[in-house]
Order: sequence, then C-alpha cells, then structure tokens
Amino acid sequence: MKNNEGFSLVEIIISIAILAIMFSFIFYFVSTINLRAVNIDNKPYIQTGYNYSNKYCYLEDEQLERLSIIKDLDMSTYISTGTPITSMNIFHKDRLILTTNSASTSEADIFIFDFNSLNLISSLDVGPGINDSLLIDNTFYVLNTSVNSHVKTFKINPDNNSMFIISDIKISELSESYSLPKKIYLYNKKILIGSEKNNSGGELFVLPLNEDNIPNSPAISIEIGGQVNSMYEDNNSLYIANASDTELFIYDKDFNLDKYYDAPLSLGNGKSVYFLNPHIYLGRTVSSFELFFIEIENDILNLIDKYKTSGSIDFIQKMDQYIVIFANSENKELQFFSYDMNLKKTLDLPSRVNTYDCFQNTLLTAHIINNQSHILWLK
Repeated sequence: MKNNEGFSLVEIIISIAILAIMFSFIFYFVSTINLRAVNIDNKPYIQTGYNYSNKYCYLEDEQLERLSIIKDLDMSTYISTGTPITSMNIFHKDRLILTTNSASTSEADIFIFDFNSLNLISSLDVGPGINDSLLIDNTFYVLNTSVNSHVKTFKINPDNNSMFIISDIKISELSESYSLPKKIYLYNKKILIGSEKNNSGGELFVLPLNEDNIPNSPAISIEIGGQVNSMYEDNNSLYIANASDTELFIYDKDFNLDKYYDAPLSLGNGKSVYFLNPHIYLGRTVSSFELFFIEIENDILNLIDKYKTSGSIDFIQKMDQYIVIFANSENKELQFFSYDMNLKKTLDLPSRVNTYDCFQNTLLTAHIINNQSHILWLK
C-alpha cells in the first residue's frame, strides 16, 4: 500500500481559505479597537464617534506635582490693548490658531502661529470680531460678533496656511433680536450655535452639515430661557449649562428635552458642565456654592454634594484621573479634584482663564494680564 506524503491540492486550498478568514477576523478586531480608541495624534473623520468639540487632555505620571508655566506669549505685538482671546485650536499638530474679539473693525481676528517657535505665520481680519470657533480637520467655523453674519466657514490650506471663506450664515432670529452667538459645538453631525438670551426667539440653533461639512441655515430653534454658556455631549446626550433659573438641560439626539436640573433655593446660574458617567459636574456663577456634583441613577438626577470654589467656574475638564476646574478665583484659578470630588491641588495663575486648549501633555490657557492678552503654556 502506497503512503501519501505532503498535502493534496484540496487540503492546500482549504488551509489558505481558513488562514484568510482568520486574518480578516484579526484585522477587523484590531481595526475596530483602534477606531474606538481616542487617539489625539490621529483624529478620525467627523463620521466617527470622535467629537471635535470635546477637548482631550492628559498628564504624564506625576506631572501634576510639577505642573507650571513654561512659556508666555505676549500678544501685544499683534492685537490692541484689552482685546480678549476667545478660542484656541491645535492645527495639524504643529500650529496654533487663535481667535480674538477686537473692538476694532480693521484688526486681525484670526492668527496662526508655529506651535514650537511661537512665530506668527499668518493672520486674517474677518470683521467685527469672533466669540468662539470650531476646527474640524481643515474646516474652520467661527462665530461673528455681527448681527448680520453669525457663522463663517473657512477652508485652511495646510501647505501655505491660507484661508478662504466657503460659507456665511445669518440667523434671522438673532438679527431680529440683536442677540449674538456665543458658543459653537458639534453634536450628532450638526453644528449647534448657542446665543445670548433672545427675548424674541430661541437661544439654541441647530445647523445641519452637508457631505462637505458645510452648515446650512438653522433647521431647529430651541428656547432655553437664558444664555447658552456651555455644551457637552456624551453617548448621544447633550448637556447644556444655562444662565437662567434652570441651570442644566439634557437633550437626546433628536433634541427632545430629556432631563433638567434647577438648583434649589440658590443664587447663581449654570456656567459650565462636564459628564463622566454616571456623574455630572455642574459649574455655576459665583454664589453660595459654585460646583454641584450630581449623579444620574435610575434616570433621575440626584445631588450628591456641592462645593465652594470661591469664584465662577468658567470651564470643567477631565485630565486623566483628575477633574480640573477653571475658576475665577484669586490664587486658585486651576483646581484639581479626584473624580469623587476630593481636592488634590490648586494652581495660582496670573488671572482668570478666558479660554484654553490642550495638546498631548501640555495645557494652554489664555489670559488678560495687565490689560493685555497672553497665552501661557503649562507643562
């Protein structure tokens, strides 16, 4: 009887097929994990779950203990006295885009700096000034301080840093009431515009994005009752800190009001908000208590505790294992808490933080110091 050695053609084909299936499964699994991971260096496109409006900050091990100011960019060379910086964005990992709200109609409002050398690369005057901005890849959205031009969209050429406008939207409800847009946010593939209190219309406007990420005129107008001070999205829920008696509104992805919170018998308005499941951190303007620590349990909002931060809480941000409070508090502008609200450290900065951004393990904050804007690097 003859013994067959080696593999038959059928066996070889079956083996190749099995290997191909296994490789496809492993590739899909690894790709899915990588896609779901929040990667600061390689942001996914807008169609994924990454939210370009949310800032992703982190610190190195034991960095909190040595965190200090390592650089200071004095903006007096570029903008007039008293002009505030209103937003900061990191562009292509090596450039810094700043916006300002100048009282001058002939002064530049957008500045692009080399992130490493701090040299000015280019600047642009867009009109009356800018209250906020949003950067999505090479598309840049700004909120104008004009009642006749509210949302301008620019394309940025990363090769030569030139900018050209591709859209300019006027929101009729704001023009009629002379209210100005204050906050811009990306939510569920739509641009949200939060405004000052509007006595003749809504304060939150929903602008759908087309396939090129260009916004269209508002499809939805929502009455909030006061100025929209802060927005934060997590797991398709939208959290809004509001300058009215009802400090917190929570909407679902279809903009149906899901929950709300009104601080009982307390002064102060909603100023900032952050969600870290199952907790909501609600920052408020100066009052008896500025920080409310709220838990969502069985679809109910329960107040766990409240804290004094000795000043209005302008921003709340997660940085690794810490919750950072940006407060208008003398000698305690930055306050670091554990997730369960145990104070870990305070940091004294020269003045109140107007806006901020973070890149890798570096925190950037904007201030007005001696009536002139500065950018501080903390590391």
